[in-house]
Amino acid sequence: MPGINFCLSKVNQKSFIEKSKNISINFQQLEHIENKIINKNENYLLSVFRYDEYPITKVETEKYLILIEGKVYNLSQNKFEQGIINLFDNLSSFNHLKEILHNWLKTLDADIFIFFHNKINNQVMLFNDVLGRLPVYYYEDNQNLIVSRNSRFIRELIDSKKFNQTGLAQSLLFGYALGNSTIFENISRFKPGTIIYYEINKNNSAKITEFQRNY
Repeated sequence: MPGINFCLSKVNQKSFIEKSKNISINFQQLEHIENKIINKNENYLLSVFRYDEYPITKVETEKYLILIEGKVYNLSQNKFEQGIINLFDNLSSFNHLKEILHNWLKTLDADIFIFFHNKINNQVMLFNDVLGRLPVYYYEDNQNLIVSRNSRFIRELIDSKKFNQTGLAQSLLFGYALGNSTIFENISRFKPGTIIYYEINKNNSAKITEFQRNY
């Protein structure tokens, strides 16, 4: 499956970053799809699987690195990109982020998944739209954080073939696993309007919040 892959080592483990890179290259051969390394440093690897015409856009300034996957239907690409930059320029805290970002996402008619890195403050965010039509998966432990549009990529990276028995039962009964669970152990799925926020080099857990609907 095409899309964004983000692999972060909380403890600056170079072997994990190299393993992420090698698996990305292997997937290029297995999936017959282009693999492009967007950014690789001691903290994380950011890559994309893509084919011709697949909508992934890179926006980079002195302060930000932004990767946009998918399409926005009610704004031009230029207005959307400038809107993201203006939004991040006015964020002050994680609690402020949740409110402002979710309100902004509600104004969009979009199928999107976005990676954002504030290069000055070393903050990373990944988030999807409030309908969550693009499947996105994540895994986190004490040492690593992995977010990918491809669950198989995560399974290869953590070297786990274990199934989530509850997720399997739900899939057999309902046709899909409920909530943010999947059929794979320790791999979760983004619910609509999910934000993952992480401060690099602080070696803490990622902050995860979800869009709350008011019916």
